[in-house]
Amino acid sequence: NREIRGFARQTPRTQLVDWHGAARSTRGLMRRDGVHPTEAGYALRARLVADAVSGCLVPEPPKLPRPASRPEPRPAPRGAAPAPRLSTPRVLAVLTSAVRAAAGLVADAGRDARQASGMDVPEPVLGG
Repeated sequence: NREIRGFARQTPRTQLVDWHGAARSTRGLMRRDGVHPTEAGYALRARLVADAVSGCLVPEPPKLPRPASRPEPRPAPRGAAPAPRLSTPRVLAVLTSAVRAAAGLVADAGRDARQASGMDVPEPVLGG
């Protein structure tokens, strides 16, 4: 965890989502086992990740002043679609799925490292 925090501090446009702090400070986000989030927990975690992703995006350039006369508007090119919003249910579902997959990979890597080092002790933050 210390290495992750250090990486986030040193890497531009990187956001660290403190899920552990949010889960500890707000009741009802974790199931009784202390490892798995409730539906409210998953929803909050997805929101935190979506906000962090938004925080990493490059801001839009400033708007230019409007011209004195307005040209005729052009029709949108065929096949053009509006950019997706980060807070749509589909995007939040994808982010939630990605967070779950990443958590599984981190847990697997931790387990493998503990086994390889002979220190097969559960890691309290990841729940072993």
